[in-house]
Amino acid sequence: MPAPTDRSNRHSASALSVFPNPAQGQVTLVGMEPGANWIGELRGTDGRLVRRFNGVGQSPLSLDGVAEGLYILNVVDGTSSSRTVRVIVQ
Repeated sequence: MPAPTDRSNRHSASALSVFPNPAQGQVTLVGMEPGANWIGELRGTDGRLVRRFNGVGQSPLSLDGVAEGLYILNVVDGTSSSRTVRVIVQ
């Protein structure tokens, strides 16, 4: 019989998202705990750093000046938990 699994402190990769996606100008990070500090890095598909963000909880992220395309947003919270979401800029 498999051992029981405690999922209460685990984040799922799908728990983090941005809205709207595709985006123009701004997205809101959804899925962070209220009051949780986080650091985010927006990178192009080539790995190039495009922008860094700092925020608390569900925060808006400015995409002003970011060229159209597909990007990867990696977010690390105060517990060093890292989550990634794709962002499409139009």
